[in-house]
Amino acid sequence: MFNNLLESQAKKQKRLGGSFASVVFHTAIVAALIVVTKNAGIVNEKPKEEKVDFVEVKKDEPKPPEPEEPPPPPPDAVAAPPPPKGFQVLSAPIEIPNVIPEIDLSKKVTDEADFSGKGVAGGIAKGVEGGKAPVPQGDQPYFDFQVE
Repeated sequence: MFNNLLESQAKKQKRLGGSFASVVFHTAIVAALIVVTKNAGIVNEKPKEEKVDFVEVKKDEPKPPEPEEPPPPPPDAVAAPPPPKGFQVLSAPIEIPNVIPEIDLSKKVTDEADFSGKGVAGGIAKGVEGGKAPVPQGDQPYFDFQVE
């Protein structure tokens, strides 16, 4: 009997005046915004004219190249012992460059067999069995295979 309240099914009266007032109010706001922003654009000014003077620059004539003196004949050089048969060890750079280095096409192609890890450390793949490894200079760091 008391499952349904009286106000639950009450019918609301829709008023036409409220809808009309809302439409008029919103139309007035849109119209006001259009009028206010109608002339709000940036006015283009005339481009400023500048006087430009061109000056001829005389080019310096290059000096004639001096003839190169032929290099003196090399002294009697002792033939270096052939490198041992083995592999080379890569060393990490101390300073890491910020750019990719240029490609030098005049250098010989890197042989992957030189880095195989087989044979004597410090040698090359096409080396000679029993060859001598290069002696390190005093101002260069030693590799781990050069020290005990």
